[in-house]
Order: sequence, then structure tokens, then C-alpha cells
Amino acid sequence: MSCIMNVFIMVMRLILQIFIAIWNCVVSGINAIIRLVNKKLIERNNSINRGVVEDKKAQVDAIYLNGCMHNSIVSGGDQSLRSSLLQNAIENYSRQRMPIIIIHQSDRQIENYLSSNISDSVVINSINSIFDPFINRSTDEIIKIIMDSKKEYGFTEKTRSALKGILKFANLNSTPIQLPFLNNCPYSSLFDRIDMLAENETISSNVADDIKYHLSRGQEDFDKLEAYFFDLLSEGNGITSRKKGVGYDAIKAVTNGRIVSIDIGSNANHLLLSVIVSQIDMLLKNREYFTLVLDDITIENNPSLIQLISGIYDNCHIAILSSDLFASVNGNDKLMYTLLGNSCENIVMQHGSNISADAWSKAIGYYEKIETSTNSSYGKSRGGLSLFPTYNSNEGINYSVKQDAIVKPEQILRMQLNEMYVYDKKSNSLSHKTILY
Repeated sequence: MSCIMNVFIMVMRLILQIFIAIWNCVVSGINAIIRLVNKKLIERNNSINRGVVEDKKAQVDAIYLNGCMHNSIVSGGDQSLRSSLLQNAIENYSRQRMPIIIIHQSDRQIENYLSSNISDSVVINSINSIFDPFINRSTDEIIKIIMDSKKEYGFTEKTRSALKGILKFANLNSTPIQLPFLNNCPYSSLFDRIDMLAENETISSNVADDIKYHLSRGQEDFDKLEAYFFDLLSEGNGITSRKKGVGYDAIKAVTNGRIVSIDIGSNANHLLLSVIVSQIDMLLKNREYFTLVLDDITIENNPSLIQLISGIYDNCHIAILSSDLFASVNGNDKLMYTLLGNSCENIVMQHGSNISADAWSKAIGYYEKIETSTNSSYGKSRGGLSLFPTYNSNEGINYSVKQDAIVKPEQILRMQLNEMYVYDKKSNSLSHKTILY
């Protein structure tokens, strides 16, 4: 009888162990599902916190349409794609008949686009060399443009006086005041020529004395002016007008409501760029409305340009397109953040520099990322008449929050040429786009 009872007990324990095993499997399955659901929820929350709209595909002609309608920045990628984006912005903006000044270094794609598609645009380059910053400008305007370079050339009030005398002399014969004329100014014989005009009664003695008064006050700075005009003509040699009475500049383009592109040839031509910046400053003060486009123009080592683009204006939008903005500002974090803070639309494409990619990653910012880790312990025991060991496990999930980059530097480095991150300040959105051609 006891033998039968022992068998019965063993059978019941076996059945119980089977049910326990089944139950443990069910519980483990439920726990696995819960862990999976939690993982998905955490991933979803992290995605929401990161705030990037991923895998948005867009046609190239649908990007950067408003680039000239507000301050904007495009950095990275190749020249062809940046030029294509700029074309979109120009085409959209030109419909409003608003003037644009484009400063670039040999962007033939933009020049060809303007020549073929914008009938009243003006392309200034080595083929159409009509640039002159002084023609049709007033005496005060010419002096301001030149004196804006006083730090580089050591100009003083004596220089200003010399310029007044030279310009008064030039105006005697209604000679168009152009860069080649100023470069060829006969400094050594100015006084003799004025005396001759007075002797011939071409001008009165009072006029002659007035001109000589200004020249004599600034005579010490003649050599500085000679150096200035020589350097300016050398830098602008390829685009400067050589025809008497023929000249075009940024001021004329804006006052005529036209789009002008000026090829400065090289970023090394700091004086040429500074002269154009001086003209833009005059346009701003005269309350003219326009957009300035800097197409792959290096910003470093040009104080006047830095001061210009660091400001916010209600009558001027500034669009900056660069192969590497961080390199263009010579690694100046403060300046880069100023430009980004002023911008309403930022586009970041592939960068080849680790330093620049890291700078852009930091500029884009960070988000709170939830991370989990699991602690597990396992054991088994066997007692009584049990045919199977009893397994036990303890699992704990730890949650932590850390600051993680919204876009990691390696993501910027490894982007394809048709990828970009687009930030829109108005909607405060960041999109990761793939461009379709």
C-alpha cells in the first residue's frame, strides 16, 4: 500500500513540476514581451527627444527655396550641389524683383545660370570686366571706401586731405573717377599741373589754392595711396573696367534692382573684398533692401566682413554657402555660433574634417537619451523526491539618462553626397533628407 502511495506522490509531483515548468516558461515569455515593449517605448521616446525627422526624400529643386528670403547657412557637400541649392534660392527670390549681390570665387555654375535664366542680371568676371567701385560715386563716398582700409594702410586725416585734393583735381576736367585713373595719378607733378591751369586761367587762383592746400596737407601720405591703388588694381585686375566711363558695382546693382555676381578670383584678395564690403555698408546705411550671398568666401582675416555678417538687419538678408563654415571662420566658435544664431535656415552636409564635424555636432546640440542595463542572477536547487531541479532567476533593469549628440560627428563624416540635415528655425525642426536628382 505504501509503495502505491509513493508512486502516486511521485506522479503528482511530476505533474506539478511540469505545470511549474510551463508556468515559468509563460512568465519568461511575458517578461520577454514586456522587455521588448519597454525597449520599443524607450527607443520611441529617445527618437522623440532627439527630434530629427529621418529619411525624408526630396527633389533637389525643392530644397533651399527661401535661402535668399532670410539669413541662411549651407555648409559642406560639393560645390555643384551647393550651387544648385543657390540657384533655387535665386530663382524664387528673383520673382519678387529684389536685388541680390553674389560674391564668389569662380563659381561658373552660378554665372551660367544667371546668364541663361535671369535676363537682367549682371555677371562681373574676367570675360565681362566692368567692375569699378569709384565711378559715379560722390567724393564723400569714394573717400569713405578708401578710408575704410585705414588700419591696413595706416591712413590718417592727412590721407583724407590728400584724397580731397586729388578728387578736386580730377573733377576739373570732368574726368570719370575710376580705379585705373587713381592708380595712374601723377602725384609728383600735381602741383605743377595745377599751377599751369591757373596760369592759363583754366581755373581761378582761389580754386588752385584750395586744391594745393588739401594736397599739401596730405602730401606725406601719397605713397600710402599709391600702394593702396596699386594693390586694389592688382587684386581686381581680372574684373576691373579699363574703358573710360564704363563701370559697374554693387551699389549700382542694388539701386537698379538687379542681381549682380562678382567673381573676386581668390579668397586671398582681401582688399578687393573689403572694398565691396564697404559699398555694402553704404547700402545698409542708405536703407536699401537686398540680399547678400557669400558663395564659398573665406571669412577669416577680414575684420570688415566679419563685422558686416555678424549683424542683424531688417533691410538685408545674408546667405552664406561654404564648403566648410567652421574652417572658413578659422575655428572661431563664437563667430560661428553668432552666424548660426542669426540664421533662420541651416543646412549641413558631408564634411571631411573631423574637427569641423565635431564642431557642427556640438552646434546642432544634445538631447536626453534614456539608456537601460540589465542585472541578472540564476540558480537551481533540488530537494525531496523531485525529479527535476528547481530553477530561479532574478532580473533587474536599471534606467539612466545621459546627454547624447543629436547628430554625431561620425554621422556628418559618413554622410553621402546627397544627404543633408536641414534646420528650420521657424518650425524649430531638424530633418535628415536624402536628395533625389
